[in-house]
Amino acid sequence: MARIPITLVAALAIAQALPRAARAAEPAPGEGDARRPVSLAYLYDVAALDGPIAMSWATLGYDAGRRELYVIAPGEGVRVFNRTGVEVYRFGDEGQLGWVRGVAVIENGDLLLLSERDGPRVLRADFRGTQTGELQVSAPPSLGAFAPTRLAYRDGLVYLADTTRLKLLVTDLRGATVRAVDLARLALDAVPADGNELHGFSVDPRGNVLFTIPTQFHAYILAPDGTLRVFGQRGSRPGLFNVVGPIVADEEGNLFVADQLRRVVMVFGPDLKFLGEFAGGDAGLVIPTDMAVGNGVLFVSQGGNRGVSAFLVHGR
Repeated sequence: MARIPITLVAALAIAQALPRAARAAEPAPGEGDARRPVSLAYLYDVAALDGPIAMSWATLGYDAGRRELYVIAPGEGVRVFNRTGVEVYRFGDEGQLGWVRGVAVIENGDLLLLSERDGPRVLRADFRGTQTGELQVSAPPSLGAFAPTRLAYRDGLVYLADTTRLKLLVTDLRGATVRAVDLARLALDAVPADGNELHGFSVDPRGNVLFTIPTQFHAYILAPDGTLRVFGQRGSRPGLFNVVGPIVADEEGNLFVADQLRRVVMVFGPDLKFLGEFAGGDAGLVIPTDMAVGNGVLFVSQGGNRGVSAFLVHGR
């Protein structure tokens, strides 16, 4: 573990060194809610003291209460960034926690880590990344072979998703099963699960499970009561899905859905009306891989060593 010293002067210097022109999301003619537009504007790329950090395919976790972003790039452990996007801490890069695939923060500041070490495990750690325990998770037989690859946490519940088999397990903080859902049976009807995988997975502030299935050109909202809403359709025009990827929702209920082929982030209102889309400003987005949102800021990780960018959400 390595504590990285940081000063306000250094943080401001980096933030000022990273300006980039931003282009707000503009609703397509006749679409969206003109009374309450939502748009995005570039803020910064996450950085170390010597400048922006090049990385690809990172998984994100966000602590809205402490305004800290957790970034997991393959093989690099867990990196922690403060509210100005500057790296302040790093852990897990020495392999002591196994291969960390996901991180979530619970109310007291402790961390939940989805780790691959002799099989998938859910570890509990303090804010420095020191393991303090482990959730003894046992998937019920109804899920069959279950190997979680994504992790989320919300209001005392741990959400584990097997993105290949389209299974969802929800537990409490002791690892006891709260509910188990076969997402393939729920979302695909008679379509075989083989060849269909989840690309996007998150849990919004209301406890809705959000996920996308690119092969179906749809995004899904699974409510705590089991109600499923489906939206999206195939196409290359604004508001339509081509290779749909990550999906998240903010405190206002606005949904942000990335299309990896069209390289845009689409914005939908709580009523699922299309409000516009954003291509990342002058530099553009490169294969948006994962997203996190909170406190009026949207974070987008990308491929092509483009790292992680932060965007201000307007219209909240």
